[in-house]
Amino acid sequence: MDHNKGQLEWREFKNFLSKQIKNIKSIKELSEIVLSSPERRQIFPIMSELLSRGLVLPIATADCERGFSAVNRIKTCPRNSLKTDTLEELRATFGGIQF
Repeated sequence: MDHNKGQLEWREFKNFLSKQIKNIKSIKELSEIVLSSPERRQIFPIMSELLSRGLVLPIATADCERGFSAVNRIKTCPRNSLKTDTLEELRATFGGIQF
């Protein structure tokens, strides 16, 4: 990506936002305004890509934390030499079992 092109697009996007800000109450609404229009997607290709990617980011880390907790329950001091593949297989095996 050309740095100057990114800066120029950001300035234009901020100008666009300053005119629309009263109508936008969430990132979802902003995404709908920008991504629903092929013309806006063409005018703001970098911001469109960022908004698209931002919409698929998890808003909570609970799933990730559950995964770490499951590994911590399996990998105890006596089992600290388990290989990653073995840990993953054990975690998948114990995935349905509540401790």
